[in-house]
Amino acid sequence: MRTRLLACLLLLAAAGGARPLAAQPSAEDEVRQVVVRLFDAMRAGDSAAVRSVFHPTARLQSAAVRQGVPVLRTDSVEAFVRAVGTPHDTVWDERISNLEVRVDGELATAWMDYAFHVGPRFSHCGVNAFQLFRAADGWKVIQLTDTRRRQCAPRGASNNQTEAAVGTVARGTFEVRLAPQPTAHGGEGVPGRLSIDKTFSGDLQGTSKGEMLAAQTGVEGSAGYVAMERVTGTLAGRTGSFVLQHSGTMNRGAAQLTVSVVPDSGTDALAGLAGTMTIDLSGGGHAYTFHYTLPDPR
Repeated sequence: MRTRLLACLLLLAAAGGARPLAAQPSAEDEVRQVVVRLFDAMRAGDSAAVRSVFHPTARLQSAAVRQGVPVLRTDSVEAFVRAVGTPHDTVWDERISNLEVRVDGELATAWMDYAFHVGPRFSHCGVNAFQLFRAADGWKVIQLTDTRRRQCAPRGASNNQTEAAVGTVARGTFEVRLAPQPTAHGGEGVPGRLSIDKTFSGDLQGTSKGEMLAAQTGVEGSAGYVAMERVTGTLAGRTGSFVLQHSGTMNRGAAQLTVSVVPDSGTDALAGLAGTMTIDLSGGGHAYTFHYTLPDPR
């Protein structure tokens, strides 16, 4: 009975009834999604989508040194939006890496390295520093300041700008099978253990194998689980593997789940992969949204 209850708990958290998990992404994940939406919109030349991420009072600034003198240049959001929407033959491709997010109440900051390409041609690189405000309709960018230069060495990279990572989103579905496994320590109160077998379809094609540990409490709707799974497959046309780390809690029915790539767990063509995954079961199946960065292979 105990194993059956634990299996039901984990199915609730990871497969069959996790609607609250998809409905409650962390504030940090919400901020990351705003950043990714901005750069996706730039690549698509979608001025309306670009405008939607900015607060009406937002401003853009660039910090630089010219002829030995520090210079701070200010641009308007509207001018930037018009530029994005003006037809151009090449894609404006801003590739971000090392995204760091901090949140305190209604204020957030996002700091990242970037490399800007005009089509296939490298243009410049530097750092983006976002400030965001959580308005009634979600997080909005209130300040975006960048640095610009021709030579960059992203944090953790070697010494050239082509190692900057591409920030993007993968979406698809997955099937999951969980099976109870023996634990190292028997008896009541010991967390239960289950194996994970998944098959991913969509932008991420592959399979995963892993293990979960879960604990129930005496209060209905309160429980927790952790899990590790090794995903092997193809993402953005690149084949390799990486590890996803899960941390889920249910507090009297209110569920929260964080799924993120273990740093430096990527192998082969997926080396350097970083990102977070959310799960959505609102359509009756198991859907994922994977916000990730992946180093440019060139």
